[in-house]
Amino acid sequence: VCDAWKSQDYNVIGIALSGRAARNLHEKADIPSYTIARLTNELATSPLSHALRACKDFRRKAQGHHVDPPDRPRIDNKTILIVDEASQLD
Repeated sequence: VCDAWKSQDYNVIGIALSGRAARNLHEKADIPSYTIARLTNELATSPLSHALRACKDFRRKAQGHHVDPPDRPRIDNKTILIVDEASQLD
């Protein structure tokens, strides 16, 4: 399903409540995935915050830790959100 949307130039993003669920969605569906908290924070923060996050992620990756997708997510009229466990959301 994701491949069909991607072939039509849609931006497909996965979101989940937990970091583990977001990583699983990223690995199994091969789409950038975030926790809901991170996605809302990424969409609301300044470019300076993103630069600081990139430095922190670089350090964590060098130490062998998992690092979420580096690109800042974009949401527009060509974006499809795949929501893991949507029934758990308020």
